[in-house]
Amino acid sequence: GSASRKIALGGGHHLGVLVLSNFGRPGDLVLPDGRRPDPRRQAEAERGSIMVVLATDVPLEHRQLERVARRTGAGIARLGSFWGNGSGDIAIAFSTGNLIDHDENRDLVPLLALNEARIDILFRAAVEATQEAVLNSMLSADAFTGRAGTHRASLADWLRDQAERR
Repeated sequence: GSASRKIALGGGHHLGVLVLSNFGRPGDLVLPDGRRPDPRRQAEAERGSIMVVLATDVPLEHRQLERVARRTGAGIARLGSFWGNGSGDIAIAFSTGNLIDHDENRDLVPLLALNEARIDILFRAAVEATQEAVLNSMLSADAFTGRAGTHRASLADWLRDQAERR
């Protein structure tokens, strides 16, 4: 799944998140409106993983990128995940905000970096975009029947069923 945010900093920038999600226990999922699609299913261990790639054109230095990448965990937690012991989770971030001419002859080149006093804007965008990317990922997943006949309904099917019951 993917999602992005426009960032209102110095002329306008963007932050995007791409996730590959195969994590969490069905009973832990909490939708943004507070609904829990399958609250009974909490007995199984959390063994999945999620990979998050965060990209931005805001010029950031490496420490700032690390801080923004860590905020993706808050977006995942908003959906009920707690990153269990068996979970293999990773988040990486990169910025295209500083272009370096590879033919540059100078020993030192100037680089821009975001003013730390403004970084909360990126933290919020990272959390929101991560949450949305995970939801988009889940909504595009199909129902399936796995090993030993275990059936998992899709989130999209569950939401359709809920809407029809109203």
